[in-house]
Amino acid sequence: MQTNPWRRVEELDDVDRERVANIIQSRIGRYRNRTTADEWDSLSADDIDLYRPLKVEGQLYPLVFYCENKDCRKVHTATEPGYLPSDGQCRACGESITQLPFVNVCPCGRLEDPGPDTGCGAHGFDDIRLNKRASEPAMWRYECGECGDTIDVLSSSCGVCNDMKGPLPTASSRIFYSEKAVEVDIPYLSDEADDIPNDKAWAHVLMAAHLGIADLESDTLESLATTEGKLDKYQKWVDKLGEEQAKEMFDDMDQNIHGRETLVADTKHITPPDTTEDVDEGTRALAYSNIAHQLFTFQRSTKGYEGDLEALEDTRHPIPKSLNQFLNDPEFRERHPQSGRYRPQLTESHIRQAWIVDQFPLLNILYGYTRADSQSNNADLRSFPHPRERATTPIFADRTPSEAIIFEIDRTAIINWLQANGVISADERPDTSDEAALKEWFLNNIATTELDNPFSPIEDDVTRWVYRLLIRL
Repeated sequence: MQTNPWRRVEELDDVDRERVANIIQSRIGRYRNRTTADEWDSLSADDIDLYRPLKVEGQLYPLVFYCENKDCRKVHTATEPGYLPSDGQCRACGESITQLPFVNVCPCGRLEDPGPDTGCGAHGFDDIRLNKRASEPAMWRYECGECGDTIDVLSSSCGVCNDMKGPLPTASSRIFYSEKAVEVDIPYLSDEADDIPNDKAWAHVLMAAHLGIADLESDTLESLATTEGKLDKYQKWVDKLGEEQAKEMFDDMDQNIHGRETLVADTKHITPPDTTEDVDEGTRALAYSNIAHQLFTFQRSTKGYEGDLEALEDTRHPIPKSLNQFLNDPEFRERHPQSGRYRPQLTESHIRQAWIVDQFPLLNILYGYTRADSQSNNADLRSFPHPRERATTPIFADRTPSEAIIFEIDRTAIINWLQANGVISADERPDTSDEAALKEWFLNNIATTELDNPFSPIEDDVTRWVYRLLIRL
């Protein structure tokens, strides 16, 4: 069986194409891409289309059959299933025919059936028989039924890179490796979601929220990001009327004094190592995109939505509950006596807090496939046929509501470990008694772009050591 190109699809318009392109781009370096580099190396948001498959269809493959009669073994091949004997019987002797369940695959992505590539020099393809006397399929051969000459074998060579593997059983996992990624996909809850700046400004708004600078009592993250502050105008009225009257006037006009520009200004001193001026523009943009995505995910997956909870109806938005809510519930502790060990175990592992998150939204991304070798650096990444036959690269995605447990590691414990191992000095150590200063230190010292590709080394010293520590917890 072979899957047909996915034609029954629906286009996904509400996905961050820039982020999807960045995710794929961060993985390109792991593939050999000897024959496909031109398609992938400069991939951008404008080069991709996103679809959700609605229906998958398949067809019979490979279309190579042979007679089960040992004295016959006539080979039947076709380009379409309808050209094969409709009654399943050999056209030479009338016995049953069976499929030859092998294919040939190449690391460049080519797939070929095991049928003979050439016919007999004297009799063509008129009467080809399968010689199965060898124990290994690789040693089977095609012979002319008229003159007995050997014509071909089941294996074939790739005309592109001459690296064909086979014959492989059709059940072999080496025939197809799906190349995919999973991303957290929390939607924005705002009528003005399209106005949220997907850039440095949005990252700094989220930094302000993370540090406790942003006022989330009366605003949501979305409204802060889409509101231009009136601080300069407000200050002028303060000079004229005094602060109390000026504030009352702005409240009466329902005007937000502190908007996006104020929060950006309050956090402009925060410069992660992959956003400095000596870093190329593409890396800086990716760094701010990573930071924004991670902070927004953490904020909404631990604190939930800041606005009216009615806005969460019929949305794929996370619903977090602190582990403490369960541990402080007598009925829960009675039903789960082992929960008495949770807090000591978390403390021993230097986990500060934990949340159980329901309706955790994931986006499953299928961006291509490889063949012949499970090691991606030995294979070329191939894209799928475009369902609309456009010149862009089709990416297939599907949303899956899931559940998650989110742990917040004790940042002070990490700082202590870094200093104890000589990664940072006492002078470089932040004030661990100041929560905002501690969070700010991590924002200033972790290069998120260096964690995107697991096959590339982490150059930044602090990032490398923090990563090593966390994966061993």
